[in-house]
Formats: sequence, structure tokens, C-alpha cells
Amino acid sequence: MKKNLIAICLSTLTIFTTMNCSNVVTPMGKDIEIPVGFSDKTTTFAFDFWKELNNKEDKDKSYFVSPLSLHIALGMLLNGAEGQTKEEIHNVLKTTDLTDEELNVIYSELINNLPKADPKVTNTIANSIWQREGFPVEDAYIEILKQGFNAQHYTKDFGQPTTLNEINNWASDNTNGKIKKILEEITPDQVMFLINALYFKGDWKYQFDKKSTYKTTFSGVSGNSEADMMQMTERLKYATTDLYQAVELPYGDDKYVMTVILPNEKSADNVVNNFSSANWKELSGSFT
Repeated sequence: MKKNLIAICLSTLTIFTTMNCSNVVTPMGKDIEIPVGFSDKTTTFAFDFWKELNNKEDKDKSYFVSPLSLHIALGMLLNGAEGQTKEEIHNVLKTTDLTDEELNVIYSELINNLPKADPKVTNTIANSIWQREGFPVEDAYIEILKQGFNAQHYTKDFGQPTTLNEINNWASDNTNGKIKKILEEITPDQVMFLINALYFKGDWKYQFDKKSTYKTTFSGVSGNSEADMMQMTERLKYATTDLYQAVELPYGDDKYVMTVILPNEKSADNVVNNFSSANWKELSGSFT
């Protein structure tokens, strides 16, 4: 029987628009030390992933994904792979020039310090290993995931219904209840789950006044609909190209930014399919 080891990534985003508090002293954020080369590779990975996903998703539905969450989950899987499988994962992650040890140091930096980047923003990263009872796994592999990825390790009877509930509860607990279920069942061929959960909750640096929200017509791919629109008047970083307009909305102390891209056409496909690491760099340098 073929044994399946499955990597699962979860991500959830919560944005709160609350009133700013004055005379509050907050600690300084933690700097993240990531090699520029790795940053470029992950940007390429993110856009390749986005294009592939966008081509498969229903155009009438919204979706939210985290390339970082997927990268970390595949990084855990990479440490247990060898031969052609390891080579293929490296190719997907764009990390063929890095050893497992070098890559694990970078993952550890992200997992430990990214949540500390901005004290006004909540960003948690959690990992776990769920191993079928009786399925042998190298102790050294588990230890790497515990030390380098802060992964929690559980050995469970996969035949018991309580195990399914425990996995789903772990997912819920580590996404603040936003993702309550990730598995409907555990099949006999599944022997291990590697799970990454990422949760983000941030306040806008510049608040939207709720009293300024108004209803208007939103023109979408599948037609028009009435929607609530937020608005503000503020000095923000803005850019425009032949394909789209873009604006940066900072969170907290400016350590995190949401880049909003509005396509010039109704469909976003042309924008997604033409985005690359080079395009992103160009956009990042063109904001005024």
C-alpha cells in the first residue's frame, strides 16, 4: 500500500479598524535578517503559485492564500525527502542553491522573529507533526522539525475519531477559530500530516472612519452588485501602470503593508499572469 505524507498550510487574515490610542508606549519591533537572494526566490515562488492557483480557481469566487505558509510546510517536507523527490521540492521552492541546513536557519529566523516584527500587529506562525501510531519515522527528522520549525509532535491512533477532532481543533486554536476544520476523514494510506498555520490580525495605521462608509455599485467579472465602500483622505504611497493602479495601506508601525492592486480591466487575470519578481520590484520602486 502506498503511504501518504501530507503537508497542509493554513492561513487567515483579520483586519480590525479601531480607534488610535494616544500616550501608549509599545516595545520596538524585531528586525528580520533574511538574505536578499532568498527573498527574491520566495517572491518568484509566490507569483508562480498565485498564477497556477488563479488558473484553477472559480472566477466567481474569492480566495485567500499565503505563499509563506505553503513555503514553510513544504520546507518541513523537504527535510524528510531524498533523491528525485528532494530535487523536485527544491525546484518548486527555487532553493536549489541552498542546503537543508542553510534553509532551516532562514525558516527559523522567519518563524521566531516575523511575529515580533511589529508590536502593534498579531502575526503567529505554528507548525505541527501528526504521526500515525506504529508508523516508523527517523528520530533525527522529528528533532529537526522540533528545533528548526518549533513543531509540536503528536503520535496518534489514526483509526480513532478523536484524532481527527484533535487535528481540526489544533487548526482552529492556531488560527484563532477562523479555520475550524481542515480534514473530513483520515484514510488508511495517510501516515503523517505536517501542518503550518499562520494567523494575522492588524490595525490600519490610518483608520477608516466607519461613518464614511457608503453603498455603491461594484462592477465585477460576473456583473454588478451593491456593496459597502470604505473611504479615507490620506497621504499614501500610490503607483499606476498600463495594467493597474496600486496603493499601499500600512499597518501598525509600518512593518507590515497591504498592497492593493486594482486592474484597469474588470478581470484580474491579465495582471496576475504578467506578474513576476521583476514586476514586483519595479512596482515597489515606483510608489510615490
